[in-house]
Amino acid sequence: MIVQINRELLHQAAKVAATAAVVNRDMPEISGILMEADEDIGEIQLTGTNIRTFIRKRLQGKDVHIEKGGRIVLKARLFVEMLARLDGEVVSFKQYGPEVWISSGSATYTVVSMSPDAFPKFDVPFPEETVSITGIHNLLRRVLYAASCQDNQPTLQGISIDLQKESSRASAADGYRMAAGYSPHCSDGELHVVLHNKAVQTLLRIAPKNDPLYVGVVNRYAVFFNREILFATMLLNEPPVPINAVLSHIKPSAYALVDAKNFFSAYYVIANSFRATDDLCVNLKVLEATAFIGAETGSGKVQAKVKAEKAKPTSLEGSNYSPRLLVDFLQRASGPLELIFDETGFLILKANQSFCAVPPRGPARTQAPEKKNGKQGKRKGKKEDIAA
Repeated sequence: MIVQINRELLHQAAKVAATAAVVNRDMPEISGILMEADEDIGEIQLTGTNIRTFIRKRLQGKDVHIEKGGRIVLKARLFVEMLARLDGEVVSFKQYGPEVWISSGSATYTVVSMSPDAFPKFDVPFPEETVSITGIHNLLRRVLYAASCQDNQPTLQGISIDLQKESSRASAADGYRMAAGYSPHCSDGELHVVLHNKAVQTLLRIAPKNDPLYVGVVNRYAVFFNREILFATMLLNEPPVPINAVLSHIKPSAYALVDAKNFFSAYYVIANSFRATDDLCVNLKVLEATAFIGAETGSGKVQAKVKAEKAKPTSLEGSNYSPRLLVDFLQRASGPLELIFDETGFLILKANQSFCAVPPRGPARTQAPEKKNGKQGKRKGKKEDIAA
């Protein structure tokens, strides 16, 4: 391989491919990036994988010069760091057997390539039927927090994506809460997939935010691509989150419409009042034209209130909730925020074409502050000593 390429262009592409690479002692090649140069078409491809997910970045154009093609596999972290430390505008690669000389500016690195033949092959063809999607970042970020991160809960680790022409939906649940987000005109076709939450995190890091992507399904893989990048990940064989079934059992009995930022500010005041030994629990209730949020801590009771519109009151006691189930949605909400309570205390937060459903919990278990043992003796001495 003999290649010259713009260093920053290659550096950015390597960072994209490296997001899929993982350390694996049994298969060290997947901790690297496969770099392939084809002099016939003047294209360089960088591929990273963790077996479940593949990322391929294509580089072409006037900044890519290939004298002789070839294939090498370099450690992903090492590859990215070398390109970041080099100071030249153009970086060159020259391969001599397993050795690769990487030069730019006044510096040259000599590294040993792993076996390209041992790198996992990506044999998934392009899907024949695809749909175009735009704004997938905004849709997925509104529900990603609700997917389970526990490896012993595989059925709750997925994010369900239901693409429709008029309105697309993404949803997730971790066994404690359920979240869904909607986006109008996100897709020009219909497609349903369930992806692992880690794959979704990777997709959000590498996919363009505003440019359209094409997506299709082939051989148990969901394939997202455009002219420069290809992202393929295995589908989860899990049923979608039964959002409609859950919502059908909720009978609203109380309601409040508040400003999301004001409500989060009130929540933040309460959250900062907790001590390390407190049972983290917040109480929500709606009385007249006010929404109250409070808590019982070891130091006493604290409460904040927010002006509410279209208020339909709850009971005087209100309902209790775990703060960690609320904060992710509240941090992302803006504008009007709807608080919907059913008779059992089940809460639905709605804002920005998304919602989060949270069950109630029992009241907080408070601990009285510890009393200090022993008597404090009075300090004797001169007034100057006491003042000091």
